[in-house]
Amino acid sequence: PVLGIHLLAIRRSSGCPVGTAVALLGVALEMIGRGTYQGSLKDSGNLVYALILAAQDTVNNWVSTKSNWSPFFDLLTTKWPIWEMVSKLACVD
Repeated sequence: PVLGIHLLAIRRSSGCPVGTAVALLGVALEMIGRGTYQGSLKDSGNLVYALILAAQDTVNNWVSTKSNWSPFFDLLTTKWPIWEMVSKLACVD
């Protein structure tokens, strides 16, 4: 059910890039929880790694549309659990 929630959020793509990134990271965490190896920077064909890169690209693309620091402030104060997701991914062996 959790994987389905994240996939539904991605499909609906509410127009919120941070929410989309959180959904992508959620799918990556769910796959790791089911035994898929996270991979490394050298493993570009790994689906978990591809989801993490897609989340990063989503946020980077959104940040690049602004000419000021507001996206960074928004990232630090968002209610989306992006930092919790990144922290969980950082702690995976």
